[in-house]
Amino acid sequence: MTSFHKSALIALLCLLSITAWAKGSREAPEKTAKPELMQGVEGKVEIWEGNFMPMSDGDSAQNSIKPGAGLRVRLYEPVKMSASASALLMEVPTPLVAETTSDAEGQFTLKAAPGNYSVFVEEDGGNQH
Repeated sequence: MTSFHKSALIALLCLLSITAWAKGSREAPEKTAKPELMQGVEGKVEIWEGNFMPMSDGDSAQNSIKPGAGLRVRLYEPVKMSASASALLMEVPTPLVAETTSDAEGQFTLKAAPGNYSVFVEEDGGNQH
């Protein structure tokens, strides 16, 4: 190669290097943040009063279902209960994960990582179901 060709080749390589550097130095386009995935538990608290047994004596006109508005809903690590245990608890024996209060329609949402949980609703007397 002649010295002219070597100079042209070096100049071309330098130009390619500068172009590659300039392309790499441009700011990356703004990426929109991915929406946060909502995970957890959601539901509705209802208060059922009356006899809802299918074989009831026809006195079902006195039955009522009301929204459980303003009740504290708590999410705990799983609670293992025996078949003979009461559905009412004064204290839950596992760690609390999250808690909230139900809205006027009894709706609630609790954020939590995927997994198994026990959900309890606190009634006025402090008992949890």
